[in-house]
Amino acid sequence: MDGEIVAEFGEVLAAARAAYGIDAPVFAAVVALDALAARAEPPPRHEPLPRFPAVQRDLAFVLAAGQATSAAALEAALAAEAGPLLRHVTLFDVFRFPDGRTSLAWRLVFQAEDRTLTDDEVNAVQERVARRITERFGVTLRSA
Repeated sequence: MDGEIVAEFGEVLAAARAAYGIDAPVFAAVVALDALAARAEPPPRHEPLPRFPAVQRDLAFVLAAGQATSAAALEAALAAEAGPLLRHVTLFDVFRFPDGRTSLAWRLVFQAEDRTLTDDEVNAVQERVARRITERFGVTLRSA
């Protein structure tokens, strides 16, 4: 592993087998367990299933033709603006209009550890995020 020998395997020499009265072929292995353990992935940690449901919302923004804003920059801002209730943000759609504009759509998943989120609560976060992103990046919120 990375040039280090962590195991050797082979047939035991006939002279060594004869010293123990063994006529049959014998194979042996020497394994550096410490070296293997140091490279092992840690075991997966148990995470209990969430007690409260997640809520999904989609947000899509239209970038003007030639606008140099990256999807990564928008996604980072979405995650930062959404706050502690955001569990996942995933870019799920990219659409290029014939006139050169680009639509980018994200799915945001919200969840609280201590309660079921209300629609009003999630809608308020979604509206705040959409407003701040449009103001900060000069993009347009795409409606359904």
